[in-house]
Amino acid sequence: MSSHIPAPYLRLVDLLRQLPGIGKRAAQKMALNLLTTNIPLAEALAHELRSASRALTLCHRCHALAESSGEMTLCRICQLADIGKRELERVCVVEKPSDVWNLENVLVNEFRGVYHVLHGVLSPLKGYEHDDLEIDSLVRRIEEGEIHEVILATSSTLEGEATSLYLSKLLEGRVLVTRLAQGIAKGTELDNTDDITLVRAFLGRVEL
Repeated sequence: MSSHIPAPYLRLVDLLRQLPGIGKRAAQKMALNLLTTNIPLAEALAHELRSASRALTLCHRCHALAESSGEMTLCRICQLADIGKRELERVCVVEKPSDVWNLENVLVNEFRGVYHVLHGVLSPLKGYEHDDLEIDSLVRRIEEGEIHEVILATSSTLEGEATSLYLSKLLEGRVLVTRLAQGIAKGTELDNTDDITLVRAFLGRVEL
């Protein structure tokens, strides 16, 4: 870009471009809007980002988002499991925290187990390998706990399927491993799956 463009604007554009799904032009439009016609929104966003970064952390056990309460913070679902209101025997493995919310919204009466968030999928081309995901912590939970079934709910993208296959081989002989039924279209992420299809895929999960 030309040198006459203010540096603070350029820095904001660069930061916005790091968000998923935000390209160069979209970042430029968002930055310009926030810095000109929507200054109150910009200030509110800055405030809420600071507040959220201080108030939220990752669950010590499942790595979902949780309200911070110290070094051993647990999310609400893990807290319920500790008092017997969720089933510790079944763990549903997902890619990201939002997948937990999506499943909880549609499986209210179908799943009373707990979760484990990988924070990504295996993708060597993008630099995501075993040690970059929460895989070792999943293995520890299986070794230390009373887990009877691991439900693999990664997306049906190429990377999601590869991650599911990798985990099924890794956990073979340790625990029952099931996978969501293929009611979910190939290449689809959970965020883009309708509720009915998601419920059917969950109930129709198959052993790997």
